[in-house]
Amino acid sequence: MFFSQAKSQTIPNLQSQQTQKEIQDTDVLIVGGGIAGASLACALSSSQYFDTKDHSSQKLKKIVLLDHTKLPSMSAYREDSQNLSKDKRIPEPRVITLSPNSLRFLRSIGVLQKCNQKFITEFHDMLVYEEMGNAYMRFGSQNRQQSSMIQFQEYLMKNLLFNEEQRQVFEESQSHMGASVENNHLLAGLVERTQELNKCQILQRKVVKIEVPKSQSEKPIVELDDGTLIRAKLVIGSDGEKSKVREEFGIRASGYSYGQNGLVCTVRTIRPNTIAYQRFLRTGPLALLPLWDNHSSIVWSCPPELSKDLIDVSEDKFVELLNQALQKSSDHSLMGQIPDRVLKRNTFELPPIIDKLETKRFAFPLSLLQSENLAAQRVALIGDAAHRVHPLAGQGMNIGLTGVAYLANQVVQAKKCGLDIGDYGNVLSDYERKENINAKMMISSIEFVKASYSGRIYGSERIADSTLGVLRNVFIDLIQTSNIAKYNFMNYASGNLNHPITYEWQKN
Repeated sequence: MFFSQAKSQTIPNLQSQQTQKEIQDTDVLIVGGGIAGASLACALSSSQYFDTKDHSSQKLKKIVLLDHTKLPSMSAYREDSQNLSKDKRIPEPRVITLSPNSLRFLRSIGVLQKCNQKFITEFHDMLVYEEMGNAYMRFGSQNRQQSSMIQFQEYLMKNLLFNEEQRQVFEESQSHMGASVENNHLLAGLVERTQELNKCQILQRKVVKIEVPKSQSEKPIVELDDGTLIRAKLVIGSDGEKSKVREEFGIRASGYSYGQNGLVCTVRTIRPNTIAYQRFLRTGPLALLPLWDNHSSIVWSCPPELSKDLIDVSEDKFVELLNQALQKSSDHSLMGQIPDRVLKRNTFELPPIIDKLETKRFAFPLSLLQSENLAAQRVALIGDAAHRVHPLAGQGMNIGLTGVAYLANQVVQAKKCGLDIGDYGNVLSDYERKENINAKMMISSIEFVKASYSGRIYGSERIADSTLGVLRNVFIDLIQTSNIAKYNFMNYASGNLNHPITYEWQKN
């Protein structure tokens, strides 16, 4: 079912309060201190163009990050913290997977260096397989060595199409498939690095009202829940799918509910897991993501009633159901009409057996949301405020970080050139154009894959399971038998084709 969101109420005149209360000025006001908002604050702080030494009279720094909750601290992830040795600590249930280019971006702003490296888990292979048939795909570094065509394509890309900087980025992205890290661990690293750079003020406050300017030269005034008034050249909405910033600026958003919940938890396996697994079940995809030692993260997309049952059952029963879902033999009956393919299936590897549930189980509703505009005069949207997608393959966060990298590049470049950073025509329109292309391509791909098991695309009528099973198996088999197809698919998923090659803050 489609829904839309847009602003309807009248915006109050906060300018009239100027005589009663002082208005404080800043360059960039970021509303929402999640990973997207904190990443942008850190990237902008990494540039020399937001130094505050020439604005010592200002009460606020040039960058302000707002969040109504207290942001996590890295002290919780230090080795010297109580019970934090690697062999004792249990990973938190909320985990994200980062593509090689997301990792490169975070490294460029000094965040990964702040995180505890023992709790960041790289993986070099991804295996996607079926419940309704015997098809599977395995992506990994071995694909590069198995095909002379891949080697020829790499030669052309590195020697004819790429400059030296692009070659280095390409080689780095080929070294692994990605890495898993806990949400709060990464966010804590972002907060610590941003505070260390000392160019951003972090406030635990909530936005009450925004006075949107009526002319291009005017600046928005934001009122906080303690009565503080802040005037900014640029307001960033990184405040989630129900974005207050998006609503106040009158930017519409539309989407629909997937009719599914995402169930997350941490489990222990009988041996270390080194592969990111995803199995397509009749009820939706089930992912097993590698963490350190024998820990793995579960993301199970399923109907709300099933997710409730999975949370309510005993821990032992839940572990049994997980192992059945990941280990049981595929249903080959749907493939009876199709001739056997002559395939080399020597790269298939079942996931390790799960022997313990280590955390509570949590479920959250899944939905698609796309903002009609990603920017306007004096405002830009990032993260879930801009678009929210299915957690399939963990691409949601990577789409968001690509957008953050684009926007930070544009803002720093504008600062460097002496432009108005809040001007849509000269600065923000380029971010919107690039991020729209990137996000729409990725969202369409995710919707296509999701439709292959749900039978619905953008809320359409459901297609029969049997038809979907056959089509999905044929498609997966075709990809698995072609190393060049897998190689290019992997490049696309890792963000090689749509992430900034260079970062402006590294040109200081």
